[in-house]
Amino acid sequence: MAALALHRAAALILVAFGTASHAQVSFRGLGTLTSDQHSFVAGISPDGSLPLGRAMAYNADGSTSGRAVRWTGAGIEILESTPPYWDASAGAASNGGQVAVGYGQIGNGGPGTTTRAFRTIGGITTHLPGFQPADITAARDITPDGSIIVGSSGVVPCTWTGDGFPVSLPVTDDAVAAGASSISADGSRLVGTFRRASNTLGAYLWIDRQTPQEIPLPISQPQNVSLQISLDGRTVIGTAFQSVSPTAIGFTWSQSGGLAPLPAGFSPLACSADASLIGGLTLSQHATLLRDGQLIDVESLLTSLGIDHAGWSLTSVNAISADGLTIGGTGRHRYGANPGDIRTEGWVAVIPGPSGIAVFIGIGVPVLSSRRRNASRGLETV
Repeated sequence: MAALALHRAAALILVAFGTASHAQVSFRGLGTLTSDQHSFVAGISPDGSLPLGRAMAYNADGSTSGRAVRWTGAGIEILESTPPYWDASAGAASNGGQVAVGYGQIGNGGPGTTTRAFRTIGGITTHLPGFQPADITAARDITPDGSIIVGSSGVVPCTWTGDGFPVSLPVTDDAVAAGASSISADGSRLVGTFRRASNTLGAYLWIDRQTPQEIPLPISQPQNVSLQISLDGRTVIGTAFQSVSPTAIGFTWSQSGGLAPLPAGFSPLACSADASLIGGLTLSQHATLLRDGQLIDVESLLTSLGIDHAGWSLTSVNAISADGLTIGGTGRHRYGANPGDIRTEGWVAVIPGPSGIAVFIGIGVPVLSSRRRNASRGLETV
C-alpha cells in the first residue's frame, strides 16, 4: 500500500511538472575545497546565477575552519580579505553576484579576536566598519541591485550603502540590543530581532526606516528567532526556537493576514520573491519545499523528474532564486567507495516553474492555510 501511494505521488508530480522539459531541470553538487572536508550553501543571488556560503579548509596548524566562498562558472572561490578571516561565511549577493556580503571571525581566540562584516565587489573583499572601532559587525542581506546592506554593529541594527559607513535603524524603548536580518528588493522594508532587558526576544518590521512595529511570534519566550522578508516586501517568514518539543515552530506573517503557522516540524529558510515557494527542512532533516498547501520532499521530486542525485541525502533547502526556479541547499554526499567517504556538501537544482505546477505532492503533509515568503538568508541572533 505504501509503495502504491508513493507511486501515485510520483505520478502526480510528473503530471504537475509536465510542462517543463528535462533540459530545463538539473541537479549538481557544488564541491568542496578538499575532498575530505565540507561545504554549505547559505544563499543565492536573486537571479539564481551565484550560490555562496561556507567551505571548510585546513589551516597551517592542521586544524580546520570555514572560508567564505562563492561558486562561479570556474568553480569554488574563496572571498579573501586583509587581515584574513579565521572562520567566515558569505550569506547573500546581488543579482549576478557582483556584490556579496557576509561576516566572519578574525583571529583564533587570542587578543584582538573579533567578528567583522565584509563586502566583496568583483574580486575585492573589504571589511565594513562599525560605529565604534571595537564593534562586532555582521552583514546579513543585500538588495538585488547591491546598493543597501543590512546587519548590525555592536548592539545596533544598521544598514551600509555605497560609502561603506553604517547608518543606524531606530528601535523601541524596551530594546537593549537588535539586529537587521533581511530587506525587500526596493529597500523600503526590513526585518530583524531585538532583545529586551528581561532577556526575551522580539521581532521587528521597519518601513521606510521609521520606528519599527513589533511582529507577533507564535510563542511568548523563544530561545532564538530567524526572520526573513520576501523581496516584494509583503510577507515575513520565520522560525521561533524553544527548548521544549517541538524545538522549531515555523510561521509566516503579513500586515494583511497576520500570523499563520506552518506545518508542524517544518522550518522555513528560503523562498521565492513573491513567497509562493518556500524552502526549508523538517525535523527529520529532509530538504523540503512548500507550495499550494503541500510539503514536497526534494529528493522525491528530483527522482520523479528523472534527475540523477545518486549518493546524496538532501537535508535542507537554504536558498531560492527570486523566480523560484533555482534552489540551493546542503546534503550528505558519498564521494568515494570507502565507508567513511561521506561529506556535507552544498548543492543546487533547477526545477520547473509555477506555470507547470498543478499540485506539489511529496511527503503528503497538508498545510494549515499557510501564507507566503522569499529569498534565502541566515539565522538572526542578538
